[in-house]
Amino acid sequence: MAMPSYRPIPAVIAQHAEEAALLRNLRSSQVVAPHVTLHQLLRLDNRIAAHLDGLSIAGEAGEALCAEALEDPGIGELFAATVGAIERGDRQALHHLVERRQGVKSCIAAPATVAPQE
Repeated sequence: MAMPSYRPIPAVIAQHAEEAALLRNLRSSQVVAPHVTLHQLLRLDNRIAAHLDGLSIAGEAGEALCAEALEDPGIGELFAATVGAIERGDRQALHHLVERRQGVKSCIAAPATVAPQE
């Protein structure tokens, strides 16, 4: 199926990048919180997936924003960039992300987020 021709809206892509990173950071604390239910984690995971989808659909624009966020990254920014690298099959970018000290935790969690290819 051919994708429609469009121009991504920079403000929307930026929001996807920020929210994906923020929600991934939130998930790190929520997953060990005793009061958080599995249903709440599922809702959070779905929100993260939606923002990652937005970055993926944005293509090069989403990739560029994730790369820009790597100038001063946290776990969430590394996570979003790692998911994108896995989805694109970009081994060089993935290798670069794994080399970062704090990137290891993000890289471990990222494959579970990527849908299997058919």
